[in-house]
This record gives sequence, structure tokens and C-alpha cells, in this order.
Amino acid sequence: MVRLTPSFVLLTTLLTRTVTAQKTWAECEDIHIFVARGGNEPYEMVTPAGSRQQWTVKAICNTVAPYGYTCGYEDIVFPDAFVGDYCGHVQFGVDYGREALQRYAERCPDSKLVLSGYSLGGHVVGDILGGGGGEGMIGGCTMERTEGMPREGLVGQNRGPPCPVLSRETG
Repeated sequence: MVRLTPSFVLLTTLLTRTVTAQKTWAECEDIHIFVARGGNEPYEMVTPAGSRQQWTVKAICNTVAPYGYTCGYEDIVFPDAFVGDYCGHVQFGVDYGREALQRYAERCPDSKLVLSGYSLGGHVVGDILGGGGGEGMIGGCTMERTEGMPREGLVGQNRGPPCPVLSRETG
């Protein structure tokens, strides 16, 4: 079971408020990418060394832009796994990611949604899509069982083809 400390609750509240404000300003895009960072990586896409996720987002958006599709991203927020409770941080990311996907799909029902995760973010994205939980080998903790995203729900209907441009003949 996850035990929340006052500092964890304060941190997650601040993170949620920051990103919620960011999403409020976002327009609906044809393709919207949800990015789950790796452990110990920054949220910002532009860093001196370049984020691992930065290249994925750029590749997708640069591929579809010449065909007139709009494209953007937002972060799936969760605390860094190297500090504190691994399972609690993954669960926070799963819960936050599901809510962010649902909100965006409700506001922008014609957008195609893409999820991308690296390392710890891959764990978060995998649990969002396929469900998860149980006793973990990493962190020596147990997570509550969660169901995967239903394909017939609003979020599931906004899936693929993952890239309209790549699903048709281009030359």
C-alpha cells in the first residue's frame, strides 16, 4: 500500500497545478503526444543534451507537419523514481496520465493520441495502456491492480492509425 507523506502530497499538488495550467492554454491538435519521461530526466524538452523523448516528438511532428497536420505534446507528470517510493510514483503517473488522456479526448475528440515513455516512463505508459499492479521487482513494493485502457472508450477510439501520413502511400 502506498503511504503519502505531507511533502509528497505538496509536491504532487504543485506539479498538478503547473501542468493543468499548461494544458488549459493548449489548442486541439490533430496529433497530440503524451510524454512520460525517464527517471531522473527533466520535463523540459529542450535541454543542452536533448531529452530522449524530444527526438520522438520531433520525429512525429516533423513527419506530419508538411501534410498540414498540427502536432504537439504534454508531459505525464510524476515524481522522480530515484527519490522516494518507486511504486507510489509510478501509480501517481498512471493516475495522472489516465486523467490527462481522458480530459484531452473529451475536449478534442477528433485528435489522435500518442503515448511515449522511456525507462520509468515506459513503465507508466505500459500500465496506463495494459493495466498493471502486483508485486514489483523494482523498488521492492506492491502496486494496486489496475485495468488497461478500454479500446471502446473515448480515449481508445482516438487511437490509430498512429500517424495518418504513414498509413497512406506518400510516393
